[in-house]
Amino acid sequence: MELQNLDKNILYRICELLVEGDPCRPVETRLIYRTYADLPGEKIAASIHSLVEKGFLREEEQQQSLFLTTSGHAEIRAFIPERLWPNCETPAGCHIH
Repeated sequence: MELQNLDKNILYRICELLVEGDPCRPVETRLIYRTYADLPGEKIAASIHSLVEKGFLREEEQQQSLFLTTSGHAEIRAFIPERLWPNCETPAGCHIH
């Protein structure tokens, strides 16, 4: 599988995982690798690094967890269906920067 917009697909997948799980908790990086298991790990790592460099994601726990930043949420709102916006947002009570 080859994805032209892997960065956007990763952001979208993180949003889906937040909707399915706890929006106050980070997404485990391994879940992203599992989602795109048919792509080379280096390509996934490069895309995650790019998203971190752009300020859309923050890595924690020795790159084991990913948080969406405020900028990441804004980027997602630019291309995901509006009905997912509230579910993908970090609730006010969360202690995530």
